[in-house]
Amino acid sequence: MPDDLRKLYVGFGIDLERFNADGTWRLPMPARYVIDAGSVIRWSNVSPDHTVRPEPADTIAFIKEMKQ
Repeated sequence: MPDDLRKLYVGFGIDLERFNADGTWRLPMPARYVIDAGSVIRWSNVSPDHTVRPEPADTIAFIKEMKQ
């Protein structure tokens, strides 16, 4: 995480270094995967912005299509 963003987080009382308990300033990236019975990833959604997530209905629709 860049220094300017760290300062912003600290200004809000968010100390990722302490929260992560490993000395890092990393944020997790939310991800969703659909994996078939053969362990092949058939669909994925990964975004560095934790507010961007696929609609659950879209994931379910993909799974239904995959089953056919």
